[in-house]
Amino acid sequence: NNNNNNKIEVIVEMEKGMDVAYSFVSSGYAITPPTSKNKDCPLKINVTLFDEKNIDKKEGDSVIVNVNISPNNEYIISNSENISIPFPMTVAIIGLPAGLELNYEKMKEMTKTKEIDFYETKGNEVILYWRYFSKTMSRDLKLHTIAGIPGKYTGVASRVYLYYNDEFIYWQKGLSVEIAPRTI
Repeated sequence: NNNNNNKIEVIVEMEKGMDVAYSFVSSGYAITPPTSKNKDCPLKINVTLFDEKNIDKKEGDSVIVNVNISPNNEYIISNSENISIPFPMTVAIIGLPAGLELNYEKMKEMTKTKEIDFYETKGNEVILYWRYFSKTMSRDLKLHTIAGIPGKYTGVASRVYLYYNDEFIYWQKGLSVEIAPRTI
């Protein structure tokens, strides 16, 4: 359920006989992990498809992913931040739905024009880095992708945080897209 009150209990009891060594391994997964308390997150992220009303795309279509990263005023006010000193190294991880293919040439252009300092990709995640991030200015980016493989896809959750302070993360649910086969 979504109320974060899930409880799992495992009980191992030996009633008779010798002690037995055992181990237990568990893992979990959250589609969108909970965001840290708002006053603890220095930045916020909003990721959308350029044309949200029309999430159905055809194979081969250009798809723009909008990324907005902005300072969290609640954090700045509650921490009495000096707004003239920028945030240090900042990381934004954008989860792309599996059917979208990133345009690497456009990413290289973004580094040349200093929209981002550098980037890397891991699977369907685009990891964006800035050496510093202004406390008074938002950044609006456009990630250029191509609808490559027909199907329905939802990407992993996107997030933003300060590089050396990754316990305070602002999460956003993953993007969804449906890609139709190209008609001939």
